[in-house]
Amino acid sequence: MRIRSPVVCVAAAVTASGLLLSACATEDYVNQHVAAVNARVDQTDMNVAALGSRVGTLEQRVGGAEQAAAGAQRSADAANAAAAAAAKGHFVDQVLDQQSVLFDTGKSKLTPEAQMTLTALAGKLKDDNRNAFIEIIGHADKRGGVAYNQKLGARRALEVRRFLVDQGVSLNRMEILSYGEERPKDDGRGKEALQQNRRVDLIVKG
Repeated sequence: MRIRSPVVCVAAAVTASGLLLSACATEDYVNQHVAAVNARVDQTDMNVAALGSRVGTLEQRVGGAEQAAAGAQRSADAANAAAAAAAKGHFVDQVLDQQSVLFDTGKSKLTPEAQMTLTALAGKLKDDNRNAFIEIIGHADKRGGVAYNQKLGARRALEVRRFLVDQGVSLNRMEILSYGEERPKDDGRGKEALQQNRRVDLIVKG
């Protein structure tokens, strides 16, 4: 039977105890660092959530502002239409003057010649026909689609009205329409015919 030395047994016990303490210390160190990392992750999640909440609030505000602007535009358009209708009701449906201005292909920008014609008309309206009502009717030639030409005629009529307003003609004295390609002035297909159809007619009534 072997007899173990007490010194050896004590040394072994001390070594095992040291290893156990070392393992415990390492586990505590790791746990502390994991806890710190988790805390930072939690804080980051909270910051992201707060930022998302602020973004959502801003999006709601932007959406509300856009809706308010659209509503204001609709109200302004309705008011202008009502004013024009009311003004038109005070005029006798008698044509006092009729003029046309022409446009380049696919364009709604006024040519220098068109500007001269409209400037003279605005002066006449302010001096001689102060109570007249003006129908501004946009047209297009047959090139392009029907829907496109309808919109092009409307843009041309709007441009004419804008110019007349800048010249001092009251907005509620004017009404705009667009017939697009539906009412050509010339049914031909030549260059001159197409030019005559790219126009805005101005019908002065009183």
